[in-house]
Amino acid sequence: MKKPLFIGAVIFSLCVAGCSVLKPEPQEINLNDYLTYEISGYDGDGRVEYSLDYEEIIDDYENMEDCNIYTLKNLIDGSWTQNYDLSNGDKISFIWEVYPTSIEEEYNVVFDYDDVEVTVDHLEAKPVFDPFDYMEVSYSGIAPNGTISISSSASPIGTINYSASSSYGLRNGDVITVTAYNSTNGDLEYLADDYGYQLTSDTIEYTVEGFDEYITTMSDITDEALSMLQEQAVNAFYASINYGSDETVNSITYDGMYFMCKRAESTSWGANNRCYIILKINASNSNIANFEYYYFVSYEDLVLLNDGTVTVNTSLYNVPYGSSFFGVTGAAFQVDNDHYYVGYQDLNGIFMNEVQNNLVDYTYETTYEG
Repeated sequence: MKKPLFIGAVIFSLCVAGCSVLKPEPQEINLNDYLTYEISGYDGDGRVEYSLDYEEIIDDYENMEDCNIYTLKNLIDGSWTQNYDLSNGDKISFIWEVYPTSIEEEYNVVFDYDDVEVTVDHLEAKPVFDPFDYMEVSYSGIAPNGTISISSSASPIGTINYSASSSYGLRNGDVITVTAYNSTNGDLEYLADDYGYQLTSDTIEYTVEGFDEYITTMSDITDEALSMLQEQAVNAFYASINYGSDETVNSITYDGMYFMCKRAESTSWGANNRCYIILKINASNSNIANFEYYYFVSYEDLVLLNDGTVTVNTSLYNVPYGSSFFGVTGAAFQVDNDHYYVGYQDLNGIFMNEVQNNLVDYTYETTYEG
């Protein structure tokens, strides 16, 4: 009875031993060895991309050589806690999503893996795009009636268009708002982002400068310009008078100036400014040995150029008008029964006729005191 039992025990022992040989230890596969990732882009606009090399897993382990790659892809994957809009210093993690039970049993393998934590760094700042670096401003006209037009030079994100809050009726120092846009895509922020740039701003406050401008104050008339006007005024006087053979100009001296500037609210089509050069004339005739009177020559639209010089068309001027055909009229006055002159016997006449009568549309300054 003991012998059969002994034989059975031996057979059982051999069977167990044989089973151990047929079922080896499972192969351990570290999935982290097959995970690669890359963080790219710019600070604040970074992104992370990853890949799992399923083919390499199958090639590296003989137990897996019959495994279908699509089966692996369906059961082994993962995702990042954040994969875009990344900034330096952000902490992100790759979280594995593994459902390996059926594969481990079928192919006698064990998958090992650890979630991956990464701190984002080394992202460069996104290059900025300032649309106003490509703005080209051209000027026409004379302030305060200046006009600007704005165009764009070639930019790395395509054609830029500009609109200004005001483009005409401008003077130096005016502040306007310029808006940049793209006529096709509209919003520049999205367009700049598509080209890999960060938009600085699509609006800017622009201070107008560079216009030649009509003079608005007497102090803008330079000494050189005043000397030129005085000389031209003397020439204009001689070109305008009609002295008889017994009449003589003894001397002409510069006496002073009235400067008038058009008011901003004026609707007059008159000149933007007027400069009256006042001459004191010393004359004589066959009846009077010596007498004095005043004469003016006025110039309009004096312009201050960008280089600080003053220009004016001296061929266009105004002088007093008077006549004695049907009695003394206008700016004419009679000094004796035989002689009359065009001009003014005192400064008040010039002021009342040329300055006072125009104060609705003009302000004035003068070299005269009081």
